[in-house]
Amino acid sequence: MKIQQTRLQLSQIWNAYWFRPSPLFDLALCRIIIVGFQLGYLIFRDYLHKILELGNISGLAYEPLHIVSLLTFPWGTQQVPPDWFLSLIFYVTFIFGITSLIGFKTNLSLMVFAIGNLFIQCYIFSFGTHHHPQALLLITLFILALSHCGGVLSLDDLLRKLQTHIKKQRFLPFNVLNKNSKFARWPLLTVQWLFALVYLSAALHKLTQGDRLLSTDWMNGYTLQYFLTNDGLRWGSDLGVWLGQYRIVGIVFGWIAIIFEATFFLVLIFPQLVWVYIPAGIGFHTGIYLTQRAPFFPFMALYSVFIPWTWVIKTLTLRQQNSSQFPKPEILYDGLCPLCIRS
Repeated sequence: MKIQQTRLQLSQIWNAYWFRPSPLFDLALCRIIIVGFQLGYLIFRDYLHKILELGNISGLAYEPLHIVSLLTFPWGTQQVPPDWFLSLIFYVTFIFGITSLIGFKTNLSLMVFAIGNLFIQCYIFSFGTHHHPQALLLITLFILALSHCGGVLSLDDLLRKLQTHIKKQRFLPFNVLNKNSKFARWPLLTVQWLFALVYLSAALHKLTQGDRLLSTDWMNGYTLQYFLTNDGLRWGSDLGVWLGQYRIVGIVFGWIAIIFEATFFLVLIFPQLVWVYIPAGIGFHTGIYLTQRAPFFPFMALYSVFIPWTWVIKTLTLRQQNSSQFPKPEILYDGLCPLCIRS
């Protein structure tokens, strides 16, 4: 009997943490920010030109990853797929990214968008170069595709409301900020936990060298001096080369990196720390790009999952109303008028 009660209590705690009713607005706005960022990233990083030119560069070994092999099976694993196929994949991905952004057939659009982005990234990796800044964003796209992120701020939601209004011949006022769902919290929490694991993994990697369980080499100044100078020369960062001349810079920034990455998980325990760690994270990754040209821009877009957008907007709106000397404007309408329903 005690075991059953314990299981029930643990189940209730688990459900209360992951499936507590939360605003759908937060999840929907994160969808818009993340998908919008990735659409811009595909354009400004010129991914279409990048995937088309890879097959024409001599000396590159083509070893397709699993998803690439699956989608390009007509050409086998030795032959690079033709340009028309790669262009088709890119444009289909981009079109479904736009429909994901506006929330039309949201879950289907997001799934196609996620698969397309995964294919494009894996195709680039099939030529021997592997980097990790995009990994977390790709995982997040699949998580969003399985969520209720089209519940508000979407064309799907607008069409549902329009059908309801026409059917009932009555306009029902609504506020997207007040629409909650027990399935709105878990996608954001999942990405938050992934962030904590990513940073903890990075910190542990820096603190373990070879057979030593705990090493302080990362904070001795010389290690970061090497990376700053090497990456600065390799990628053309004058700032990185200049900072690499000073050991004190390596010591200070080495400790900052360790403290930030090793303690980032505290945001999950004390949500108020988000206003400290998110600006620090943006500055942290901006500094890495300026000195080492490591493009962790996807992380900055993904930081949106930590922001309580509904609370922020309600708080700002309330302050604006309290500070305003003029009465709040009101719109009067006849909700029973069939001619006004579509309006």
